[in-house]
Amino acid sequence: MEVTPVREIAESLTDFVRSNQNISYLILANNPSGYYLYNQIANATFYSLILGKLLEYSRPKMIDLGISCLLADIGMCKVPSSISEKNEQLSEEEFKAIMKHTILGYQILSQKMKLKNNLAIVALQHHERYDGNGYPQKLAGTAIEEQARIYAIADNFSALVTNRPHRKKILPHEAIKSMISMDVGKFDLKLVRTLLNHLSLYPVGSCIELSDKRIGVVLGPNLDKPIRPYIRIIKDEYGTMVRNLILVDLLKETNLFISRPVDLQEITA
Repeated sequence: MEVTPVREIAESLTDFVRSNQNISYLILANNPSGYYLYNQIANATFYSLILGKLLEYSRPKMIDLGISCLLADIGMCKVPSSISEKNEQLSEEEFKAIMKHTILGYQILSQKMKLKNNLAIVALQHHERYDGNGYPQKLAGTAIEEQARIYAIADNFSALVTNRPHRKKILPHEAIKSMISMDVGKFDLKLVRTLLNHLSLYPVGSCIELSDKRIGVVLGPNLDKPIRPYIRIIKDEYGTMVRNLILVDLLKETNLFISRPVDLQEITA
């Protein structure tokens, strides 16, 4: 396998992420559809690069991170599709076969493709967990390379914010909160909180429902009161699309509040 096309993709993604200052927009805008495994790899790489940007990685270091993430699941090509694409619960033997993809992937990258260890290590370690309960080596803490810790977070985050056959996606800030509260110990919390600290509760472009049942899109934050942003109304209380310009400043409209975030697909359905 030639690594040049992978490098070109990593360079493109890196430059896109580095050129955009709005982290919430980047996360909100990443909404692909299609084959789940392919999208999961692309999404996890994208979110890994966002974390790399937040950690002030240099462009070359971000490109290397992108390459290692794009190739993280290369070992899955050695797992029978009858197992890797199975929607039902895996048997113990099938799960053992899945677990082997980490070692197989590392062997492909380091031995067959002769890649540097920093480009191959994510394939080996991306299922290790910060508390030592991952696989294949049961490494813990900083014994897991930072780029693998980044990818583990990005991979889990991507799975939560992407529709899957057995579960609907959740909104980005809900995914981060879930990773902090429900998966204590699994991930490097310093890295998880780095992502959370740069996510607006109601990002620009996201949709919300107001307490009077109207639906709006967030135009911008009120910096002093992040829970009371500027809103443009797009649906009235009866669910009818609004064509004229109606703006709401929740900082001034004290009788209104946001009752819940709304998925864009829910509005257009």
